[in-house]
Amino acid sequence: MGYNAVDLAEEDEAEYEKALLLNRDLPKFLAQESVKQGFLLVHYSSDYVFDGTLEPPAERQGCAGGCCGGNCHGSKEGYNEDALPNPISRYGETKYAGEEEVENACQRILSDPPLAALRPPSKVSSGQAQLF
Repeated sequence: MGYNAVDLAEEDEAEYEKALLLNRDLPKFLAQESVKQGFLLVHYSSDYVFDGTLEPPAERQGCAGGCCGGNCHGSKEGYNEDALPNPISRYGETKYAGEEEVENACQRILSDPPLAALRPPSKVSSGQAQLF
């Protein structure tokens, strides 16, 4: 379950609040319950957590690899598991907030959580779908 009326979340404050409820607060609750009750939670996110730029960091103004070792923006081949999210929309911010809440809930009990945020396939420069 999640909020996916992307345009409405950008345009209307009440819709943005719904997006926060479903994309941030609900995953947080489910992650906390999965920790308490011991069930496996699979959290699906979105490629909206990225800014859409795939240039290597050295080619981007403001990042020469110092903040991230050169991985924070992905590569021309697409985003990898180490790429740092950088949402540029309010909807994307709600999806990233959900990822963070799930990670925080799981880290409370696990020192090295077997955690992955699953994002739907995205087209990359090669035209092949990728799932991270």
